[in-house]
Formats: sequence, structure tokens, C-alpha cells
Amino acid sequence: MKSKNLLSSLLMVHGEYVRPSGTDGEHAMPFHDIKNNQTQLIDYLNDAANKQFADDFLKEPGINEFFRRDPNDKKIKGTGYFYKLCYNNPSNLWLLCHACNIEKTDSEVLEWFKKQENFGEPFTEALEKDGSLRMGLIFKKE
Repeated sequence: MKSKNLLSSLLMVHGEYVRPSGTDGEHAMPFHDIKNNQTQLIDYLNDAANKQFADDFLKEPGINEFFRRDPNDKKIKGTGYFYKLCYNNPSNLWLLCHACNIEKTDSEVLEWFKKQENFGEPFTEALEKDGSLRMGLIFKKE
């Protein structure tokens, strides 16, 4: 069972097997996109129109590990843990060979897939239709 779990997390963009030492853990969603989403959430929590929701939200057990109200300016702010956790959430990580990872840089993953010889636009359209990157293995197309 363990080997099945390992195989199900492996992505070989160029359609070849790569030794584990030649792979990198890469973020599927670029940092700037995650940061924008986090900023929108913080802005929502600090909007006066959402005060009741924000007050109730901050009362949730354990939420103070992620959000706190600043005693000086009274604004809700994310903790360092909130920012790290969102970026390094396992659902945002995938394995990629080192050479592909260098090529990808900070580009959006589906846009990057469109440019890959083994994938392209039909692949990304099918992937989006079937639930995006979170639905399972991705293999070289025939």
C-alpha cells in the first residue's frame, strides 16, 4: 500500500522516470496568487461591514494560531503560521524534476502545462473539466 501512495504523488512532466534525488517539491499555485488570496481574506475580516462575522470568527477554538487582533490598531492580522501554512499546504505541493522546476519558475501551473510538449492546451482543458490538479495522477499523453 505504501508504494501506491508514493506513486500517486509523483508527477513526471516530461514523461520519464526521475530518481527521487532529482526531484523538487514545487508549489502548484504561485506565491503571489496565494498572497493575494490571503490579503483578500484579511481585508474581508477588517471590513466594518463584516465586523460581526470577524468577531465570531476570532472566537473559534484555535483560530488565534492563525489570526489575531492587533492591540494597537485593532485590525485583524494573519500570524506567521497562517502565511507559511497556506503556502506550504500539501494540496499546493507537487513533485517535479529539477530541470522542469527551474524552467517553471513562478508561472501559473496550468499556463506552464500548456507550453509543455507532452501536454498542451487540450490536456489543461481536460484537467480543468475533471477537477484541476487535485484529482489524481498526471501521465504522459500518448
